[in-house]
Amino acid sequence: MPDVFRCTIPATIHSAEPAVIEWRSRAACIGAPQDVFFPTERKFTSRTWVLARSFCAECSVRDHCLAVALSVDVSEDRWGMFGGMTPSERRQHRRKIGAR
Repeated sequence: MPDVFRCTIPATIHSAEPAVIEWRSRAACIGAPQDVFFPTERKFTSRTWVLARSFCAECSVRDHCLAVALSVDVSEDRWGMFGGMTPSERRQHRRKIGAR
């Protein structure tokens, strides 16, 4: 049986008050296999992310998930689908909005 998805979030968020991270319990990805959001393939393609995007598209906390992922230093943000964006898409988004 595959591992259950566990969102990796920055330590500053993780150690925050429960209300700050309560949104995770409402995420559409709860219970989904980890490899959907963190593929084990060496070369990722757009197909790799199709299933993950389907979860994110229906998720009521997608914007919050993306905001948390974007709060991580870009040098640490290398893996996984968060808020409907791949690591590469998050890097592009940061450049577009002038973030770190």
